[in-house]
Amino acid sequence: MARNNTIFQLRGETSFSQAIDTGDLIFVSGTVSWDDSFKTLGVDDYKAQVGNIYSDLERTASHFGLDAAAVVKETIFTRDMDAFVAVNAVRAAFYEGCVAPASTWIGVSAFARADLLVEIEIVLAR
Repeated sequence: MARNNTIFQLRGETSFSQAIDTGDLIFVSGTVSWDDSFKTLGVDDYKAQVGNIYSDLERTASHFGLDAAAVVKETIFTRDMDAFVAVNAVRAAFYEGCVAPASTWIGVSAFARADLLVEIEIVLAR
């Protein structure tokens, strides 16, 4: 069955959609700290990478007329759980004034590139 969904590409051509709007829910792919040329931003800097990721997630939500308050599920993949916890204030600032989403934090050994430290995916609800 063909899908009749709205898709969003945060950056140029990739082999996946950054986000797919299914009507009531918007599924946002794992987001990493890349610039528009797919160069890693904030190499070896958890705070910078997390800040860049939440900025991109905000940009994605905004494309659909939504903001952090619409995030109902968040999955965080990190190479160092303690380092992520140490910069959790960046995450908290993103959700300030909102009900915190259901969240899962997962420690991983590697990402597609060695200089990536964190990847975050979210689900937005209308």
